[in-house]
Amino acid sequence: MLALLVGKGHVEKGLRRVHGPSSPLCLSPLSQPFASLSAALAAGYTDCRMSSSELPIAGAAILVADDDADSAELLELMLERKGARVQTAATGEEALDRLRTFAADVLLLDLTLPDLDGFELLKAIRAMPGFEHTPAVAVTGRSTERDKTTAAAAGFAGYVVKPFDLEALVHLVRTLAPAPVGARMPA
Repeated sequence: MLALLVGKGHVEKGLRRVHGPSSPLCLSPLSQPFASLSAALAAGYTDCRMSSSELPIAGAAILVADDDADSAELLELMLERKGARVQTAATGEEALDRLRTFAADVLLLDLTLPDLDGFELLKAIRAMPGFEHTPAVAVTGRSTERDKTTAAAAGFAGYVVKPFDLEALVHLVRTLAPAPVGARMPA
């Protein structure tokens, strides 16, 4: 498993350059750390373990609302590499604007956005035509049982704690995305 864990604005696990079967520049865990995901990408790193036939969420439309730029960028990059169509937003208002033209199949919402918390954002999204039942996942640094229970009661279908396991998140998105993925149109 690729060990990229993002939290507190930086890549927490190191990356090193290795030669792989599909690319000469690959991500690998536990070596030379980078200050950010952007620095690793600028150095030409990619995940060499994934072939083009491994697209478990191909076509899924995913909205990521997260004010942590590294976390949003990591989610966008890795979900797109898995075949998803991804839009990102750094604020709740920006997320609402994106949904006016982007028919998301799954919502990945940070609970601590600067203008609206994730609960307020989900409530506003639920009021938008066509998004009343769109699955939402809370992506947050909060890890108490009370937080998880509150999120479930508010209508979140999933709860992922940062730093997150990317493969587990992809699996969750795959289980929540309707079939066929990406088939919804904005109302």
